[in-house]
Amino acid sequence: MTVFDEFTLIRHLTARTDPTLLPGHGGPGDDCAILAATSLGFSTGKRQLLLTTDSSVAGVHFHFDPTRARDIGWKSLCVSLSDIAAMGGSPHVAVVALHLPPGIDQRFLEDIYDGFAEVSRRYSLSLVGGDTVRSPTLAVTTTVLGSVASDALERRGAQVGDDIWVSGSIGAAFAGLSFVQKHVSELTASEQQVVERHCRPEPRLLLGQLLLQRRLAHSSIDVSDGLLADLGHIAQASGVGLLLDLEEIPFNVDAVQLGFSPLKLATGGEDYELAFTAPPSSRNALEALDGGVVRGEQLPKLTRIGAIAADLAAGEVFLREGDGIVAARKVLEREGLAAPGYQHC
Repeated sequence: MTVFDEFTLIRHLTARTDPTLLPGHGGPGDDCAILAATSLGFSTGKRQLLLTTDSSVAGVHFHFDPTRARDIGWKSLCVSLSDIAAMGGSPHVAVVALHLPPGIDQRFLEDIYDGFAEVSRRYSLSLVGGDTVRSPTLAVTTTVLGSVASDALERRGAQVGDDIWVSGSIGAAFAGLSFVQKHVSELTASEQQVVERHCRPEPRLLLGQLLLQRRLAHSSIDVSDGLLADLGHIAQASGVGLLLDLEEIPFNVDAVQLGFSPLKLATGGEDYELAFTAPPSSRNALEALDGGVVRGEQLPKLTRIGAIAADLAAGEVFLREGDGIVAARKVLEREGLAAPGYQHC
C-alpha cells in the first residue's frame, strides 16, 4: 500500500473527480473554495441558497465492506442531494470531510472518491474541497450548496384539504439494510434488488424542481427517517393532522415478498423518496408526471396516499383502519414498535 501524507492524499483523491463542472472556481486545496456568485446565478431575482450537511458513519449508516466502497461515496453525497430535492432546489457544489482510521487502504479511499465522481457527473455537482482527519472510525461528512429561483418548498406549508403524495416505493432500503447487516454473500434476485436500493439511493431532484417550478405542492420532505416519522414532521411544522390510508402506500414489492410487514416498511427509513402535500387542483398535473419523462429523465411513480382533514388533531399522523381512524402512534404501540422512524440519538 502506498503511504501518502495528508496533502498528497488530498491531491490524489480529488483528481478522481471532475473540477471542470463548475468553471472559474478556486479549490480544492486552499483554505476555502472560492466561488463566483454570478456563475451560480445568485445575484438575481428571488434566488435562495440552500445549504445542507450529513454524516455517514461506519457501523451506523454503512458497513466496512471493500466491495461497497464506491457505494459509500455515492450514498454519502446523495443523502445530502435528497435534502436539496425536498426543497425543490438544484445542487451546485459540495465539500467532503473524511474521518480516516489508521491503516485504511488507499484503494478503498479511491473507490469512495470514484463514487463521489459518479454523483458529480450524474447531477452536475462540483466537489470543491473538504477536510481529512484521523479518527478511530471511518466516517464521511458531506456538505452541499444549492439554490432555488424562488421561495423553497418547506415542511410548514401543508394546508387543510391537501392530498398527501409519495414518490417511488417505500421500504426497499430498510429491507436491504437487514441483508447488509447479516453480511449475506449469496442473494436472491429480490434480496439483491433491495440491497441495491439501500446502497444506491436516487435523490428525486427533478421531481422536487418540478413541484416547485410548477407550483404543484404546498410542502415537501425527503423520506430519510421513515415515512410515518417524516410525514409527522410536516404535520408538526404545518400544524395540521394527516390521515394516511396504509393500503394505498406503495410498499416495495420485493420487500413485501421478503416478508417485511407494512408498518415495518413505513417506519424503516432511508428511502430518499419525496413525500409532499398538494392541493386537489394539482391532481391532474401530478398524474401526468407519474412515471413520465421530462427533460430526458424518467420520473418516479407518484401515489396519493392520504389527505389533510380539518377535524384531526394538529401535529399528528393518523391511519385509516376499516371504518375508523387511529393515531399512528397508538397503532405502533399496539404492534410493539417504539417509534415511527429512525432515532438518531
